[in-house]
This record gives sequence, C-alpha cells and structure tokens, in this order.
Amino acid sequence: MVLEGLGNTLKDTLNKISKAIFVDERLINELIKEIQKALLKGDVNVKLVLQLTDKIKQRALKEEPPGGLTKKEYLTNIVYQELVNFLGEEKAVINIDKKQTRIMLVGLFGNGKCVHKDSNVLLANGQTVTAEKLYNYYKQKKGELNIEDGNIIPLDNELFVPSFNPKTLLIEKKKVTNLWKLNSKDLINVNLDNGNNFNVKTTQEHPFFILRDGAVQQKRADELEKGDHVAIPASIVHDSKFNDFK
Repeated sequence: MVLEGLGNTLKDTLNKISKAIFVDERLINELIKEIQKALLKGDVNVKLVLQLTDKIKQRALKEEPPGGLTKKEYLTNIVYQELVNFLGEEKAVINIDKKQTRIMLVGLFGNGKCVHKDSNVLLANGQTVTAEKLYNYYKQKKGELNIEDGNIIPLDNELFVPSFNPKTLLIEKKKVTNLWKLNSKDLINVNLDNGNNFNVKTTQEHPFFILRDGAVQQKRADELEKGDHVAIPASIVHDSKFNDFK
C-alpha cells in the first residue's frame, strides 16, 4: 500500500535528518526525492506529487524555525504539516441511512520497475521495444515532467503490458501509468537458468515473484537467492495491433 510505503520511506528519511550535522539544500533535495518516489510508486497523480514536494521544498529553504526549534526539528514539522494537508486534515464520516448499503473500497496498485535502457519491454500487443526507445517515443508525443531524481511521463490509457497477478497466478493485461527516467541508479544483474542464459539488469528494489516455501512471494532483486524459482510465463496471448516506436 502507498501509505505503508510512504511511512517506511519517511521513517528512513527523517532518521537521516535527525543524524545530519546540519540542514542544507542537499539534505532537503534528498528528502524531496524520497517522498516523490514513495508517492509515485503508489500511482499518486504526478501533478499532486509535484505540488506537495515543491511546497515542502520552498518552505524548507525559505522559512526560518521559530524560537525553541532547531532547523532539523522544523524541517520535520514542515513535512508533517504538508502531508496532513495533502491527505486531509478533517475526518470524514460516512452516514448510512439505508438498510442495504454497498461500499466499494478501492486500493492503489502499481509498483515502479526500473531496468536498463537497453532492456526489451514486452507490450500487451506482443511487440517488444527497448525501454529507451519506448520512453523517447512518449517523450516526443506527450512531453516529460521534471522530478527531483530525473524525469517522468504520465500516461493515460495508451500503453498496456502483460503483468503477473500473484493471486490468480495468471498473466493479465495492465495499464502503464507512468514512464520514469532516473538520473542515476545502481543496477544489478539477475541471471536465470532457463536454457538461454537470460539475464535482466535492474534496480535493487525491482520486484520479482518467486516460489519459496510452497508459496508465491514477492522479493526485491537484491533479496533473491541462488536457486530461487522465478515466475515467468509459459505463453502470452496478445493483441496484434503494433505501434511504430521510432
């Protein structure tokens, strides 16, 4: 869930603030970058994320802490205040005045997946295209937005990919919400023994689904162990309409 991920990110980031010798622009930029990542991975609207983090950054750089508070304490307070405003200050009560009331609970989905620019991406139409070519195609078509750690392209309903559903164990057609281009990231190689020396170069936090202890589990790339069985599809049914990614 996005709030759980954001909570863990904030805890780690605020720990960095508490351990820092002093608050400077570099520390503030690091905080902004981590908040952006956590929210974007939860498919929060890009414009809302940028509005929130821009406000935090402006306040952190311009405002002076009131008497009795250190800069570190005040920075923590700014983050808390803006997140409260972002998520909503007031409690909302659902008034149920009918005998039969149906409430639909909608959860956020999605997970950022970062691979090397030369990696082939399989699309729902059966076409494969490198990550770099895919990004550049939509950059020319829609433009890109700057974030603290690179650039992002918000998408609507124009791009779909095969996605593994760990509940049904099926490959399903899912919508791509954003394309990211990070400035710098440490990548690792994951090698699969499937008869063709297949390997993928990805970020350490990239999720993989594996079979361990008789159950399908999601693990980060840096948590994989030698001998793990990684889920890959035996076959994929796809549409036949191709795009020309030039």
